[in-house]
Amino acid sequence: MHLFKAVHSWRATGDGQIALHYVRDKQKREVDFVVTEKGLPVILIECKTGEESFSPALDYFQRALKTPVAVQILDKPGILKKLRADGFVRWIVSADRWLAMLP
Repeated sequence: MHLFKAVHSWRATGDGQIALHYVRDKQKREVDFVVTEKGLPVILIECKTGEESFSPALDYFQRALKTPVAVQILDKPGILKKLRADGFVRWIVSADRWLAMLP
């Protein structure tokens, strides 16, 4: 809900043509949230309970959609990791830290 409110706020303040979606393919790989700007994916977001290894589905869709940033949000305090892979930026971050960054 906080992400939905943030996207609505960014759109309302003229920060771009921002929208919120999800993605799933026929192989049942999915990512919880896709933030788009002008129809292009800019951030992929996956929520996990505590799994600190980067999600295979998140990896797949980041590469397939060429999305510059992917974030895996954990329901576990004290986590903040920035990874890079083949020119892509990836974050693994605690939900409390992630939510504190939203407007």
